[in-house]
Amino acid sequence: MIIYILRHETTEWNNIHRIQGNSDIMLDDLGRKMAVQNGEYIRNSGIHFDKVFSSPLKRAYETAELVGGGDITVDQRLRELDFGRQEGQLVEDTT
Repeated sequence: MIIYILRHETTEWNNIHRIQGNSDIMLDDLGRKMAVQNGEYIRNSGIHFDKVFSSPLKRAYETAELVGGGDITVDQRLRELDFGRQEGQLVEDTT
């Protein structure tokens, strides 16, 4: 068995260094483009996924869809960590 792990693509919060954690932030336009490109690369490499699991967060699920994951199983255990009060803050502003 081979397991591939793919991180979600970029969001507006990634670009401005805002802590996301389990805040449900959508992909930005670049993130969507990157997911499609990664899907093309994966298919052109001859890789096929028998099963795809995703975090319930929109950015992760949308990445899985755009990569071409087919039937996607949402698994709560894949959800990001909760950073509490730091979520939404700029990385540079945290201590």
